[in-house]
Amino acid sequence: MEKQQRSYYVDTIRTDIPTSSAVTDVIVWNIEQSGTDTFSATYEVDQQIKEGDQTNNDTTAFLETFFKLYSTATGKELAYYVSGNVLEPIGRNHVFSELVNPVFKANGDNVKVKVAVKFLDNQTKETQVSQYELVLHKDSNWKIVG
Repeated sequence: MEKQQRSYYVDTIRTDIPTSSAVTDVIVWNIEQSGTDTFSATYEVDQQIKEGDQTNNDTTAFLETFFKLYSTATGKELAYYVSGNVLEPIGRNHVFSELVNPVFKANGDNVKVKVAVKFLDNQTKETQVSQYELVLHKDSNWKIVG
């Protein structure tokens, strides 16, 4: 019988900040034997982090929806998601692919986001990665305010 070595994920969220987290999904990509009694596992963990009433998964859903529309949206369409002229229409035929490593930081009533966004260029079929630093605010819905 083969032995298994298990590692456990430990939350490193500070106790002085009203924050909670929960693992929502674990996907095991690969398991390889790296020694007689040792195995290496490659896995992906989806984690929901909630700070006060701000939920990163809620913010992520807004960003995914926004970037799906952003490449083809007009100024009028962007007005629902963006305050003023914070982001101009890009007017290119790109298709949203994914958010890459979004980093969220609460800042009063706002959330600062640093994120890379992958788009597929429909004409050249190349992947384009654009980086954004955004400030989000939520009243009745999320809006990019800076």
